[in-house]
Amino acid sequence: MSRNRTPIALFVVLAVVAFLPSQAFASAFGVRESSTVSTGMMHATTARLDTPETLFYNPAGLALLTRTQLSIGVQGIYGSFHYTDPDTDGGGPANDATGTALIPIPNMSLAYAAGPLTVGLGVYAPYGLKLTWPDDFAGDHIVQMTHLKIPHTCLGAGFKIAKGLYIGVAGQVTVSPDPRAFTANVELEKDLNILTGDLSGEAIGFGYSVGLMYRPNDTFFFGLSYKSPVKLEFEGESTKTTAGDTEPFDRTDILAKINMPDEFNVGIGFKPNDDWYIALDAGLSKWSVLPEIVITDLAIDDHLAGVSPMNLDWGNGYFFRTGVQWEKSKTLQLRFGVGYEITPIPIETLGPLLPDADRIDLSAGLTWIKSDNLSIDASVMFVKFLERTADVASGNEHAAGNPSFEGTYNTQAVLFGANFRYAF
Repeated sequence: MSRNRTPIALFVVLAVVAFLPSQAFASAFGVRESSTVSTGMMHATTARLDTPETLFYNPAGLALLTRTQLSIGVQGIYGSFHYTDPDTDGGGPANDATGTALIPIPNMSLAYAAGPLTVGLGVYAPYGLKLTWPDDFAGDHIVQMTHLKIPHTCLGAGFKIAKGLYIGVAGQVTVSPDPRAFTANVELEKDLNILTGDLSGEAIGFGYSVGLMYRPNDTFFFGLSYKSPVKLEFEGESTKTTAGDTEPFDRTDILAKINMPDEFNVGIGFKPNDDWYIALDAGLSKWSVLPEIVITDLAIDDHLAGVSPMNLDWGNGYFFRTGVQWEKSKTLQLRFGVGYEITPIPIETLGPLLPDADRIDLSAGLTWIKSDNLSIDASVMFVKFLERTADVASGNEHAAGNPSFEGTYNTQAVLFGANFRYAF
């Protein structure tokens, strides 16, 4: 199958994955799975989340925690990205490839109740992606592997300002001293064994979140939350290596400054009796605030030679979720949820970097209350991405540049996790 073999593509296409944060199975590149309780409810938790992880979702919920609590857990994401190209007009053999992603997502939350004020500290991983395509993938001139890992630390507080009304604020630091906080590679001129390329770097950024919860009685719950853009600065290095060699023949120090999107959430909840709780959430991630990516060559304080600012043309991501919690007994809580998300990535820029699509989400979870102090949470989620075909007829940029690289993406993922909570 023919390929577009221009080295400039190395920096342009790798920039998308290497510099973007990941909400990989939430909107675009981000990860919301920072609580197994929230996952079990399909993240319909803006109005109510009675665990320390509320710091991540809506810091106002901290004010409703009357005991000091520690929660530690991990969630795993396994994703399968399937690409099929019949190559009806490219002249080459059909291509059928499956990329895989396996991402562990640790989380730790501590809520310290001190009278009218509850303080929270949390460490999460909202930015993370790992995707590997096979060696013979038709899109290896675009990307073969990407890996992004950046921890995220929150410090916040929640307090009551009036009867039934609570507010919360949190500051966020996103920092990774690991020089390979992001990595990516691609093969160019594969048939001639000329060039491979890698991009790596580290990042730091800051942001904040605010939230509100209103509970006029024991039946009705209302919540609002807002996350600010996170301004990330990636400093790293691009390298080019001749196939068969171990040492790069070219190194370039690079920098990218990128504002990540605002996120708005609104939620309502209803508790018809002591056993049942029903919640509805809606929200958006403003990926439209990221119109382009500029990769700067630090040696000349200008964009890399021959690499113009990259137009992403992303829109906003929207999500709609509902969750149910059933307190089956004094020691067991069961949860179920369903959601629908609208991708911000238009068909024109869809590609193997992130084969995103609108999706249907299903979740379930439970909490076993072992004692007055110890609880164990577990959850599982299934994500089905709707099929998308990127071809010349749809206006896809990758297909327009290389008509033999047009095909259909089918993606699905399974998420599973557990948390251990201890109340003092």
